[in-house]
Amino acid sequence: MYDRLDLLSALMKDRLESYCQKGIGSWYDVTLPGNYPVDLYAIHIPVRLWQGEKDGSIPLAMGKAVAARIPNCIPTFLPNDGHFWLFENISVLLKQLLELEQ
Repeated sequence: MYDRLDLLSALMKDRLESYCQKGIGSWYDVTLPGNYPVDLYAIHIPVRLWQGEKDGSIPLAMGKAVAARIPNCIPTFLPNDGHFWLFENISVLLKQLLELEQ
């Protein structure tokens, strides 16, 4: 997918930047699953959650656990997609969000 969408150069800049502060950004991201700073049970507005089931960066179990803790969560788990599914499916996501507004 990196080659098909020409993502490598854009994502490489992001990855390199994440280590400019001695890796603190990446370290913080890794600690989030065990120390999430928001009480997910306290979120009472509708929340849409999308995750590719073939995501190699974020375990599917984490997405399902987050969805189960947010009272008004509407999860969508995409069986054939991975971590960067959004780059190819932005129109699907935007359409669903617009439908929520109506």
